[in-house]
Amino acid sequence: MSDVRLALRSLGRSPGFTAVVIGTLAVGIGINTAIYSVVNAVLLEPLPYADPERVMTLWESNLQLDVSQEQVSAGTYRDWAERAGSFESIGAYNVASFIGSTSQEPEQISAARISPSVLDVVAVRPALGRPFREEEATPGNDRVMLVSNAFWRERLGGEDGVLGTTVYLDKTPFEVVGVMPAGFEFPPGSDDVQVWIPLAINARLFDVRAMRVYNVVGRLGEEASLARARSELDAISAGIAEEHPETNRGWGAVVTPALEQVVGDVRTLVAVLAGAAALVLLIGCVNVANLVLARASVGQREFAIRATLGAGRVSLLRRSLAESLALALGGGLVGLALAVGGVALLRRVLPPDLPRVEEVGVDGSVLAFAALVAVAAGVVFGLYPALRAMRPRLLEVLQDTGRGRSGGRLARRMLNAMVAGQVALALVLLLSAGVMIRSFSQLLAVDPGFRTEGIVTVAIAPPESWFPDRGSQIEYWNSLVDGLAALPGVEAAGAVSALPMSPVGTDFDLPIRVLGREAPSIAEQPRAAYRAVVPGYFETMGIPLLRGRLLDRFDREQGRPVMVLNESAERLLFPGDDPLGQILGVPMAGTIEVVGIVADVRHDGLDAAAAPEVFVAFENFPTRDMHVVVAVREATPDVVAMVRAEVTRLAKGIPLTRFATMDEVVSSSLARPRFNVVLLLGFAFCALVLATVGIYGVISYAVTQRTGEIGLRMALGADASRTFRLVVGQTAAYVLAGGVLGVIGSVLAGSVIRGLLYEVSPLDPLTLVGVVVLLGASAFAAAAIPAVRATRTDPVEALAAE
Repeated sequence: MSDVRLALRSLGRSPGFTAVVIGTLAVGIGINTAIYSVVNAVLLEPLPYADPERVMTLWESNLQLDVSQEQVSAGTYRDWAERAGSFESIGAYNVASFIGSTSQEPEQISAARISPSVLDVVAVRPALGRPFREEEATPGNDRVMLVSNAFWRERLGGEDGVLGTTVYLDKTPFEVVGVMPAGFEFPPGSDDVQVWIPLAINARLFDVRAMRVYNVVGRLGEEASLARARSELDAISAGIAEEHPETNRGWGAVVTPALEQVVGDVRTLVAVLAGAAALVLLIGCVNVANLVLARASVGQREFAIRATLGAGRVSLLRRSLAESLALALGGGLVGLALAVGGVALLRRVLPPDLPRVEEVGVDGSVLAFAALVAVAAGVVFGLYPALRAMRPRLLEVLQDTGRGRSGGRLARRMLNAMVAGQVALALVLLLSAGVMIRSFSQLLAVDPGFRTEGIVTVAIAPPESWFPDRGSQIEYWNSLVDGLAALPGVEAAGAVSALPMSPVGTDFDLPIRVLGREAPSIAEQPRAAYRAVVPGYFETMGIPLLRGRLLDRFDREQGRPVMVLNESAERLLFPGDDPLGQILGVPMAGTIEVVGIVADVRHDGLDAAAAPEVFVAFENFPTRDMHVVVAVREATPDVVAMVRAEVTRLAKGIPLTRFATMDEVVSSSLARPRFNVVLLLGFAFCALVLATVGIYGVISYAVTQRTGEIGLRMALGADASRTFRLVVGQTAAYVLAGGVLGVIGSVLAGSVIRGLLYEVSPLDPLTLVGVVVLLGASAFAAAAIPAVRATRTDPVEALAAE
């Protein structure tokens, strides 16, 4: 405590030094703590299940068709559940959207249809009521429901007597039989599902193995390993392929831990952000180490005298570390306050498709991390000065200070080495941010293949139960599109089942065959994404017609089975042949004639290549979820409001799930790369400022300590320009060394960030040159200020002081 009190008094006598150190550490610790909150929520926090590491996701795959992960057919799901001994239980589920009502107005409700075994897989039971029974997973017996804790409290009053309450989904009554515990989420990583109902698979679907539409999860047995489970499912899938070669030849199994499935490709992004934040902290620690070392060098005389008077090494070490740790803890407290604000900001700017984003926050583990980082930072920047304090050499100290160099040669070398380290770390961050900016600019220049200006979109999902027959469902969509097209200021209107770059909608692919050719088995047929469209979609979106014609009103009125292909589908299905007039076999839609070819669009994002797509008239391939698109002459707020009001009126009480302009849809699809750029650019800016300040501090300190030498040189004839070159030239050597180390570090960092870039090399030459020039200019400016001050040294005053 005596050492702590002495350290605090000493720091109080140097308020400027103390404020700079605490501020520098606060920035580094605050950034790292905020980023750790994301790392913890996304990567480290286990899923809310018992023994979550045993919960797996199961998929089908076909490497011959380049399908790495596909949903599972009902028959394959049943075979896995019956034959796989590595799993305690296996369950299937699907996510669905319903229009639900309790005592409130109808609203969109996100639900999951789950087999009763799903709750065995996750090992969670209702907090109130009971789980599903096996007999309830059959058509006609599935009118029961489990609700989330939030749904129970907010929609059903939160009373224990809720069991037996009726909730309507798509006008169908469901009885509430249980309430799940608070914090429960299923599917893994999905926190928007509010209710669960039994998955009732029709018996005939077990024989339709080409229809792969179910998600499957399993719980590993206590003695089973992941490798054993994968090997067993591979063997079972090979047996299924022999039993059903028409639909399963070439199809295997994929087993992935549930948390890994949830995290997906986000792991690289989060790792890059965490690494960038760590570099900022490291630069801050180097900066502080420079200041502490300079301060400790001045205090070497005191430590040498203390040692001569009998102070032990442990006492000297404790005395030195007390000051460093006091600074670190002060920086930690301020950094924690910055982190709380940073986390609140991050929650607003994090990409919406980032998994488990709602769980990001400051909790006990984040507070512990902040404390650990603060202590570690104190040790990192205070260790070398402390070790030097343990071995004071009185004669050397007095000789060095006698010559006006109170820092000592070794101290000066350490300071210069730290300058090189700061430059290297800053270059890595600046180059990473630079190539991210280049990548994002390349992405923005990509033509999506459709019009974005003046397009208003809205997603509508009317349940089939709301229509007495298929004809009335078709009439509803046609009248809705015709009514919107007739509005003043509207150029065109249409509808599609899957809107480009939209996170909602019916988006799937199925096998396809060309009639008149030797038909491969279903398992070997090429696959294409299916889109149901209402005429007017292509004209509204500005998707160019390349050959043939588009779907029109005549097709709609006559009910002609026709379709349009995109360029990628044409290349896949008709390499070298004319597709117009050809007849294709489409599952669930029968045989359809190809009447036109349209240009490719970037359906999955600007950074994703166009995929084969076939567009079928809604009459031939009706789907529940549709996106209405409306082209307006000018997307003013009044026009958009008019379109929204008309859609609401024509939707006849059906909730609208998403209303946005196409510009907003495309912008949302760029949320993640935009976030990468902004955050890395912020980190790089912090690194540049810290490195510049660090260089300035070191050179200023060196100039101060060499005042006598500089005065002697000037007395012997050195002019101002030579003195300026002397100071800046010595700095340039260490900056150059740091630049070389930085390039080497960037090569290593490039292998990590490569997957986040679009058509840009991690060592892009143009960006590298720009970063080197920027860093060199900053270093020159930092060194020039003390160098100019050195040129104004009065030789008489300097020698007199010496």
